[in-house]
Amino acid sequence: MVAGLSVAVAFAIWLGPGNGSSVIRAKLTPEVSRSSAVPTPAPCDSYSAERTRQVITAFLSAYNAGTHDITDRFIAAPEQFQWYGAPDRVFPDNPASMDRGTLPEYFSAEHARGERLELRDFSFNGPQYFPDIHEWIVNFGYTLTHTVQGANPNPAPGKGSLGCTSGKIVLWRIDSW
Repeated sequence: MVAGLSVAVAFAIWLGPGNGSSVIRAKLTPEVSRSSAVPTPAPCDSYSAERTRQVITAFLSAYNAGTHDITDRFIAAPEQFQWYGAPDRVFPDNPASMDRGTLPEYFSAEHARGERLELRDFSFNGPQYFPDIHEWIVNFGYTLTHTVQGANPNPAPGKGSLGCTSGKIVLWRIDSW
């Protein structure tokens, strides 16, 4: 669209006022209107790198403590939730990774076997409009330290996203451990 707009503007300047530029502007107006249908990322204004990191740190603390309401407190509502993937529930191969309803049992089972996740590194990648859920999200990457009772700790890189309106996890994927 940008290239087409540049050509059209150059053509309008070449034609000069009264020589067809109003026709070109009229043809461009629908394109400009369509692009403005995406809402602005204003809901993301409160999600800086530090604020996003705080949400993730609070989620991991609740995860490690075995908090019973962790899903409701930190995971987006069913209509926004996309997936929670980990090496033992790989997205998209395992349908459970896309089923929010499986998370309370999954979190409880992982806590019972002594799994712990600690944040080692965090990177903030900023906001993005996610049309599948009609919502702005903030993207981040991380490396966790994954330990299971009695085992050596392993690095666990991954990425995720928070919904800007809800402030809850929409996407979460631990790539390996």
